[in-house]
Amino acid sequence: MGNYIKAFGVKKHNLKNIDICIPKGKLTAITGVSGSGKSSFAFDVLYEEGKRKYLSITESQFSLETSNDFERIEGLSPTIGVEQRIIRQSNPLSTVGTKTRLTNALASLFSVSGITDPEYADGKPLSVDMFQKNSPNGMCLHCLGTGEKKVFDEEKIFEDRNAKLNALLFGFLDRGKSQKKYRTFLEQNGLFLSQTLGELTDEQLQKLKYGDRKENFPGIMPLIMNASKYNLISQRQIEIITDEYGKKIICPRCNGVGLNQIASHTRLQDRTFAEVSNMSLTELEKFLLSVEEDKNKKIVNAIRLRIQYLVMLGLGHLSMSRPIPTLSGGELQRLCISAFIMSDFDSLTFIFDEPSIGLHEREKEKLIEVLKNIVSAGNTVIVVEHDQSIISIADYIVEIGPGAGTEGGELIFQGEYKDFLNCKNSVVAKYLKDRNYFIENYKHQTKNAPTLHHEEKLSISGAKIHNLKNVSLSIPLYKLVGIAGVSGSGKSSLIAHTLVPKLKMLIRNRIVQNEDEDIYDYPKELDDVEIQGTEYINKCYVINQQPIGRTKTSNIATYTGVFDVIRKLFAETEDAKDFGFDMSFFSLNAEGGCQTCDGQGFLVYNVGFGNINMICDQCNGTGYIEEVLDVNYHNKSIAEVLEMTVNEACGFFKDVPKIYQILYLLDKVGMGYIKLGQKTTTISGGEAQRIKLAKELGKSRNKDNIYILDEPTVGLSLKDSEHLIYLLREICYAGNTVIITEHDIDVLSCCDYLFELGPKGGNEGGYLIAEGTPKSLKENSNSIIGGYLK
Repeated sequence: MGNYIKAFGVKKHNLKNIDICIPKGKLTAITGVSGSGKSSFAFDVLYEEGKRKYLSITESQFSLETSNDFERIEGLSPTIGVEQRIIRQSNPLSTVGTKTRLTNALASLFSVSGITDPEYADGKPLSVDMFQKNSPNGMCLHCLGTGEKKVFDEEKIFEDRNAKLNALLFGFLDRGKSQKKYRTFLEQNGLFLSQTLGELTDEQLQKLKYGDRKENFPGIMPLIMNASKYNLISQRQIEIITDEYGKKIICPRCNGVGLNQIASHTRLQDRTFAEVSNMSLTELEKFLLSVEEDKNKKIVNAIRLRIQYLVMLGLGHLSMSRPIPTLSGGELQRLCISAFIMSDFDSLTFIFDEPSIGLHEREKEKLIEVLKNIVSAGNTVIVVEHDQSIISIADYIVEIGPGAGTEGGELIFQGEYKDFLNCKNSVVAKYLKDRNYFIENYKHQTKNAPTLHHEEKLSISGAKIHNLKNVSLSIPLYKLVGIAGVSGSGKSSLIAHTLVPKLKMLIRNRIVQNEDEDIYDYPKELDDVEIQGTEYINKCYVINQQPIGRTKTSNIATYTGVFDVIRKLFAETEDAKDFGFDMSFFSLNAEGGCQTCDGQGFLVYNVGFGNINMICDQCNGTGYIEEVLDVNYHNKSIAEVLEMTVNEACGFFKDVPKIYQILYLLDKVGMGYIKLGQKTTTISGGEAQRIKLAKELGKSRNKDNIYILDEPTVGLSLKDSEHLIYLLREICYAGNTVIITEHDIDVLSCCDYLFELGPKGGNEGGYLIAEGTPKSLKENSNSIIGGYLK
């Protein structure tokens, strides 16, 4: 028993009463198609049971009974779980430096060896907190350490000279608390609500904008900038105004650094704290060698050691100042892995969720070395993984399947890799046994596909943002185009930070982006970038891995819009009419929602080191009051419908086109396993992206669109990636263009055209090193990815 973790009778979610045995002190890969039950076993059973056992031996106020999701688990050591969907919920102000504690270490170095410009020195010795943005002694008081100020775009508010005075700011001025003062102001200045801005004199317009001390109305700009002070416009109205007219600018006092004047003018070998923080980690290590001296040697060596671990994990292209929310799920997870390596743990069980995500084939070799080192230190490592390279080096393989949702949850295989390859029931093994199975199958399936001949191109010239070295290229339209390169080579800089914002400037309301993205000024580096070919674009859909639906009751059904139709169906039943229930009663955050848990189905308790979720006794986890659950549609309650997987719901709602269409698309992008009621806050980055894709495809039936996707295969098995590539190909056949930033070799091999950036990450990247068809890149000596293409 001591050499194995043994789980008996596991029946969490879709798992079908299975027994699994995992060797301790080894690297085990748990694989299977998306939604088969891998994460349910690894995280919802092993990790949660490890946490429960910890609480049971501490003086916790919670008496937690053994879970009924399994019969028993033996040999489970203390467990650390690093799941993508959890680590994505990071503090938006957190950076690589704060996450790794490198920022504090660098602050120590500056306090010991920094030299302050005499003009700004106050005679006091430098201290660590003087270089910390969250410290009263270190932060810029003008922006409170954020480095930016949110302002309103005055020009945009008043640019429409035909806008009537009663319609300004969405008409909010002529309603509620502001109405009386606004009307009095207009009357005192001889103005009428029906007048347009163009009819005002310069003096009247000036007063409208900034008010007059003699009058009670403060003016539009002071009113929205100091809304809480004047209390004339509601918080919700300000949010709407901010979404439309707000923008972020660099703090004029600290120039975006976030530090006070002393810290901003203290240098280490002629470099400020901000300049050093903006270096890539690879550059920073070299810089540290040049500043090492006797008094700081210990600090420098400690920083360099941490950086070396991060570089080993393929993160050398990142800078300390890089915000955590801008990282991919794979980068985030590898940051967490670095912390475990540096802590020198042993005798623990580590569970990782696809740590290979976002890594180039060459970089995966370093990750494999790191995972093996964690095992060598006396730990057990379990990875939920789809990547062929990771699975093939694992000591032990567990496959759960064969399908997703109710069609999964069975133990298909457990044992060593050599035996796994010959497992006839395995869905995954056939892709590993024949490494060309994916591409050969793809060629066979598409051999009779229509041949499209188009000459139109979308050209980018002079891209210089971040590490890009004046890159120019022409993207062929109506094709599947892949953007490849090592981590930090400039892929995101080219597409997400150059092409997307430039298109947003040029085609404005024809670009469809995540609705809760912040509004930022366009960097000046984009001014000289030229884009040609926008006349061929109908709409551009930007589908990234940013979180979706952040409210606590938001779920898959609400985010995709099908829940409104479902609620209407329930409200039209005889049961609902007898109770007097309209649509609102079937919403979790309205009258029909459980008042005890606010419709969440569980209560959250903080136990010091983290949160514990406990099922709400009042509603038994449904989130609804009892009366609502008595209403049935085709013999199912609203809670039972939300428990359905997308695949199950497709059959249930096959005669309701408005619901079926979006569910069909969700199934087609590999999300058939997900439940309609799954909280959007638990969705991984890859899942979020595919849900967005299905949502947008459900809206659009036009051609001449561009779909921009960021690593769409994240979280997908090889079989599911194959299905996704067929869908992307269908989008192209319908007269559209698909641009994907991708690392997956099989998917890149299926593209019509590839652009490769590199040759390395950070300052050593940013060049266009190769372009052409996959076949031509295989023969191109400059291409790094070419040697891996199939």
